[in-house]
Amino acid sequence: VLFSHHQLVSFYDQGDLGPTLPSKLAPVLRGDRVTAWWWGHEHRAITYGTAGGVRYPRCLGNGGVPITPDPAPPAGSTPGITWHSTRTVREDGQLRTRFGFAVLDLHPDRIEVAYVDDDGYTAHTETVT
Repeated sequence: VLFSHHQLVSFYDQGDLGPTLPSKLAPVLRGDRVTAWWWGHEHRAITYGTAGGVRYPRCLGNGGVPITPDPAPPAGSTPGITWHSTRTVREDGQLRTRFGFAVLDLHPDRIEVAYVDDDGYTAHTETVT
């Protein structure tokens, strides 16, 4: 498992992607040593399909700065999005995405993950193996 600020992939902020991080991590990513990677640079909660040598690339940056809701990604988008938080709250007359966090329950053979919104609602769950 890898945790970082900057992202491996992005559908919504592709302009933030650069060659430095992937090139520095290439030996680790090529070696199939990172099963899951959570980052927080973007202020969204998104799970991606396998990308860049990582089976579970995850964006979890919706913990502190509200943003307006994103348009839904088109079918067949690259990288492929498997889940995207779409829950919102109205603040000062503006629709904003909900804050959230993840709870990771570590087991010898898997990680059970719950993506929880600021109101306590479990928006998504998954098992990382």
